[in-house]
Amino acid sequence: MIHIYIPGLGKQPAKETRYGDGQIINDGTNYLVIDGFCDKGTDILIKKLKTWKVVSPILAISHSHYDHTYGILKILKDSYFKPKMLYCYDPASLEVGLTNNKGSK
Repeated sequence: MIHIYIPGLGKQPAKETRYGDGQIINDGTNYLVIDGFCDKGTDILIKKLKTWKVVSPILAISHSHYDHTYGILKILKDSYFKPKMLYCYDPASLEVGLTNNKGSK
């Protein structure tokens, strides 16, 4: 069975909760993190991965906007994680996107 986890989805707050973009898709063995959220969403993402004892996620970045890359960068810098693979739509765009996350280049 495939499970999809999206932080903030399914809650009914008075105001919309926006954590950036991303999701975790898993089949119980492999965990694919698509985009990495931002700010509080990144904290929730990393906590959830560690709670599930996911050491080697597969990472995917759709594009280099801050709300898609920030969490991926934090995972790559966190010594707990040993990612299996990093996929990205346009690797050349990540040099700017990952070093200057507030930009939308």
